[in-house]
Amino acid sequence: MINTAYIGKAIREYCDATGQTNVDLAKMIGVDKSTIGRWINGKAREIKPAHWIALKGLINSHLAKTVSESKTLEEIIIEDIGLSPSAKLRIIDIIRKDRTKRRDSEERKG
Repeated sequence: MINTAYIGKAIREYCDATGQTNVDLAKMIGVDKSTIGRWINGKAREIKPAHWIALKGLINSHLAKTVSESKTLEEIIIEDIGLSPSAKLRIIDIIRKDRTKRRDSEERKG
């Protein structure tokens, strides 16, 4: 499990920058909105590794868009030396599933 003491600010900044709510983020990661609130407020002691990978992937996705328009998110994740190869694959899979869900939702609306 991952210690949550230092990630609340990153989650808050991600939500502020993307306009997402705790509910939106919770749905993407697969947790309850109150869990997101505990992470933000530092009241949860730990985050399961799978949830941490999803969070890091989403935050990196946002950062990738703001830092480097010339690289794809997948390229940035692959270059991240702090991630194991299996974590990189899981993050890329989570992000691709999120993209597919958003694309499918937009097609249903249109």
